[in-house]
Amino acid sequence: MAANAKPTTLPVCPICGLPPDGAGPSGYICRNNHRWARSNGQAATPGTAPDLETLDAIKRQVATRRKCDQPEPAKPALRVVSARDLLSCEWPEPPWVVPGLLPVGLTLLAGRPKVGKSWLALQLVQGVSTGGVFLGEQVEGAPCLYLALEDSPRRLADRMKAQGWAQSDAPADFVTVGEARDVLPLNGKTNGAVAVADAIREQGYKLVVIDTLSRAVSGDQNAVDVMTAALTPLQEAAHAYNAAVVLIDHHNKLGAANPYNGVSGMEMQVDPVLNILGSTGKAAMADCLWGLYKTQGKAGAILAVVGRDVEEKQLLLKHDPVTKCWQSEGDADAVRVSDARRLVWESVKELGETTCTELAEILGRHRGSVLRDLVRLANDGLLFREGNTFRATQKEEVAIEQEEKCGNLGNLATLATRQPWQPPDGDIPPGGSCQVAKVAKVATTEEATPEAQPPQARAGP
Repeated sequence: MAANAKPTTLPVCPICGLPPDGAGPSGYICRNNHRWARSNGQAATPGTAPDLETLDAIKRQVATRRKCDQPEPAKPALRVVSARDLLSCEWPEPPWVVPGLLPVGLTLLAGRPKVGKSWLALQLVQGVSTGGVFLGEQVEGAPCLYLALEDSPRRLADRMKAQGWAQSDAPADFVTVGEARDVLPLNGKTNGAVAVADAIREQGYKLVVIDTLSRAVSGDQNAVDVMTAALTPLQEAAHAYNAAVVLIDHHNKLGAANPYNGVSGMEMQVDPVLNILGSTGKAAMADCLWGLYKTQGKAGAILAVVGRDVEEKQLLLKHDPVTKCWQSEGDADAVRVSDARRLVWESVKELGETTCTELAEILGRHRGSVLRDLVRLANDGLLFREGNTFRATQKEEVAIEQEEKCGNLGNLATLATRQPWQPPDGDIPPGGSCQVAKVAKVATTEEATPEAQPPQARAGP
């Protein structure tokens, strides 16, 4: 504007007194749709427009008025609950799809390629959809959805027949490879995760299996923010509709986190959190983690379970070649300890006597774990220890000394074998009804037999 120019006077509506909302060649118009000529009281010349300064002033005033008319956004309020309310309320038990194994929420089932993850997931869908049994747990029947993003219809049908699926009205729906292109990736522009959430709500699915995570979502799996944004809609939908969403994933190849590096199956160390492929942010936000571990060349596997509302456990699984299903053999730690201890005991019997270091080298196990088994066996009376040496039988002089102190220790053999035990030649030594015997159980479910007694007990002193 020139130095001697007069300041622009903004016109107002002669009817309501409001400033103009717009201007044209014939004059102005206010928000109440009143029209009037330009400020000089005369109509503008057709084809002309108000001067630019007047238009700028109108735009500024309109923007200011609209901003003032908008209501102030509500201030966020922090909702709290008191300690008294938390402690006095009787909270319901968390809902389960498979009691003790699969809670409501987001679960990651991870393992190395070709270890049987998809077979296990299909078995899970069969158990839930039919209200049957899964890994020894009775489950309540409910509709299921399986997104088999790597399987053709023919392969899926073959696997279902191999597992004994009947042509019934089991409420299980499937999406095979190529049929989900309209909703993939789930975190893409098509909002595929929303489509899955809508399906859970409309169809009442209580179990949704997505095989695999890499096919379902896009982005860098090493980026925490990307994986969190991708999995959040699925997790929210699972909790909103009391469903379990199971995502099948892979294990990484980190040496420090690899339970298969240079150890036998008995010594395998598993970590479902550390072994997850990509960012541990996936494991951090998941409600439950299943890790399926299998040593190449062996039929068994370990299913490690950990979660927020799940008691941490490891199940020993055996794959049935007839039904193509996994069967639970019980707690993996108990089975592994029993088998390991039995092997140590049998090895010492075969060797006669040995040291911990020598036996660890023979068995190819860690010295510390072998020592624990040897000490436990000695405490249970199955082995005899003298310094660093462990024997399957006592020395003769020690046995005689104990017999003199204890008298009739043959009752131990009688109690263990449920029948009287006599020396092979029938001779009963003076002062006792039987010979010194150290007989005990190898495992809690197995009773010792005369054949299982140490040679010293069978032959006599």
